[in-house]
Amino acid sequence: MRNVNLSGTIANFGQIDRARTTGENERNDAFTIRFLNISMDRKGEDGYTKHETIKVLANGFLAERLSKFAPMEKVYLSGKLEKEDDYVTEDR
Repeated sequence: MRNVNLSGTIANFGQIDRARTTGENERNDAFTIRFLNISMDRKGEDGYTKHETIKVLANGFLAERLSKFAPMEKVYLSGKLEKEDDYVTEDR
């Protein structure tokens, strides 16, 4: 895995939260999925800056922090990058 730094805005779709309030000696199994709109620093065919949407999955304490951001808020994330397949076919 590689470290990555991302900055962008929280997308207004695809939000999934599972929060769990933890007590003492209790495991925190919260998770959050958010989509970030990232500027790719290059122009598309239409002459405007190109944007891509990236799915971000956070667990535990970071999930609780990420779930507090509202859509269209600017965020800066730093962490490990890991590729995930969104679907599985019979061929792979």
